[in-house]
Amino acid sequence: MSIFSENIKVLRKVKGLSQETLSGILGVKRTTLSNYENGLTSPSLEALGDMADAFHIDIDTLLRCDLSVKSDSEIEDLTSVGRDTHGRNLRVIVTTVNDDNVENVEIVPVKARAGYAAGYADPEYISTLPHITLPFLSSQRKYRAFPITGDSMPPVSSGSYVVGEYVVDWHGIKDGEYAIVVTLDEGIVFKRVYPDFERGVVQLVSTSPMYEPYVISMEDVLEIWTFSCYISREMATAGLGMEQVCEMLSRMQKDISSLKTR
Repeated sequence: MSIFSENIKVLRKVKGLSQETLSGILGVKRTTLSNYENGLTSPSLEALGDMADAFHIDIDTLLRCDLSVKSDSEIEDLTSVGRDTHGRNLRVIVTTVNDDNVENVEIVPVKARAGYAAGYADPEYISTLPHITLPFLSSQRKYRAFPITGDSMPPVSSGSYVVGEYVVDWHGIKDGEYAIVVTLDEGIVFKRVYPDFERGVVQLVSTSPMYEPYVISMEDVLEIWTFSCYISREMATAGLGMEQVCEMLSRMQKDISSLKTR
């Protein structure tokens, strides 16, 4: 067994990734990754570079440094996860679990909203957040609830909480998908997202025609959570689903834009 094979297993486990998840991020078959980890085959230079980039570690360390003798904190220092414009870098999510070792759905209260961008990667901060269990959500995925303020995203009203699913690989996001986007400058925003990986930006679009779409750099994005459900004390418009309302508002926005150009 080579140092490289052991290092891949160590890094994957420290990052909390299954073989299936990591192989998906790297764009290889799970059996191929398994062969790498068991020392049965060696990756190509291109595949080796992809692994080094994904883990934010240099190739020399990946090939020569025995990570199995290092602590998790030392490995984290070697693989400091930064923001990227490709959306494929491995992202470590800080989480809490219940007594049955099942991940909680942490709730970011309105009062904690402003500090979330600074504390999202701090285990102590995350441990202070209240949490709930939503049994209808998948136990294999990570969820968190965020407060919504303002009137830019009807039918989700101000004061509601949107439950989002954590996104590891941003390339899985579909154009127009609803998502919570966390940035350093803007904090927590809930929008329809349109990622452009060639330009390294993402367009954020409100469902209300009163708010203009705008673009932010992916380098400024800390986390993305795609929409799963929302919790509200207000009833949505009877007979209209979110997609119907959004289509109606989109048509209104186009009509307003057309009037402005006349």
